[in-house]
Amino acid sequence: MRKFNFVLLILFCVMSISCGKNSSRPVDLPALNSCKITITQNGVPLKEAAVIAVSQNPAVKYRTTTGTTDNNGVAELRTYGFSGSPVGEFNVIVKKIVLEGAEEITDDFGAKQTYGGKDYNLVNKKYNNEKTTDLKIEIKTGENIFSFDVGAPVHELDESTQMWN
Repeated sequence: MRKFNFVLLILFCVMSISCGKNSSRPVDLPALNSCKITITQNGVPLKEAAVIAVSQNPAVKYRTTTGTTDNNGVAELRTYGFSGSPVGEFNVIVKKIVLEGAEEITDDFGAKQTYGGKDYNLVNKKYNNEKTTDLKIEIKTGENIFSFDVGAPVHELDESTQMWN
């Protein structure tokens, strides 16, 4: 019985140490380089848009690097939660969706829930997919700064989310 308890104690210690680690940088994450992308729409900064850069090298483990534009339309890319992006060629996706016509209800526990409504793209759908976007960047060692204009605002039903409504 004593030997069994000792084995359990060792197992518990090993599990506690390995499970208690914080979100440290993965050892196989490549060197990351500063990358800022400014997105405008008809010359006006596009705020709160998702910017996703997808590596064109399928052998790369961390293929996507992402950011969200601020009030000036600037997104600072992050990879796996860390600031920066690996070097390489990327297709850039820009997406901004708004929910319209939804009803907000407060449940019995005081939490607000949103029901119904429809999602609308505010950016031309050609920029919503890595295969159709014509926005391309090459990230090099060091600081990288890019700017793109995604044209006139649109208001198109987002078909990818309509199965839920």
